[in-house]
Amino acid sequence: AYWATAQNAARAGRWQEVLTNLLLIQQTDPTFNPTEVTDQLVAAYVNLALEKDNADNLEEALALYEKALALQPAASDIQRERDLIEQYLDVLAYTGLDWPIVIAQLQELYALEPDYRDIEQRLQEAHVGYADQLAGEAAWCAAQDEYNEAISVVSAPEIVAQRYEAQKECQLASGATPDPAELTETAP
Repeated sequence: AYWATAQNAARAGRWQEVLTNLLLIQQTDPTFNPTEVTDQLVAAYVNLALEKDNADNLEEALALYEKALALQPAASDIQRERDLIEQYLDVLAYTGLDWPIVIAQLQELYALEPDYRDIEQRLQEAHVGYADQLAGEAAWCAAQDEYNEAISVVSAPEIVAQRYEAQKECQLASGATPDPAELTETAP
């Protein structure tokens, strides 16, 4: 009865119901088609993780991917999704606290999967956040470099203007008189 209910629920895309019934099979009759039950459990965990991921319940999605991996440790596609979520959660944890760590994590994610969630936007924002922090510390040349990095991700007029100001302050701080012809007001 549990198997038939799980199969019907799978066809309907009701993954929590699939999971519940398959776990009941494992508890009540562990010898019942163990390979098929395990395969179906992995599919249920992955599909439920996708639902949680799409609903921005990333911690739940991560836990479900880990359960799927416990059953199929060699599943590289599941491992990849799990790793992306874990790295993204790390980014969220460090955002605003440690810009260099956030930038490094985002660059790693961006290299792996540039279209994952809002990585591109967050990478640009992290460079701007770090540049603003550096500018607040009067580290103008380093701030200019970070604004350049932000512009290299996605150019935006307000960031170009911030870079221009940082560039001007960097030249002043180095004792040079800013030459208007050398100041770049446009994106590279």
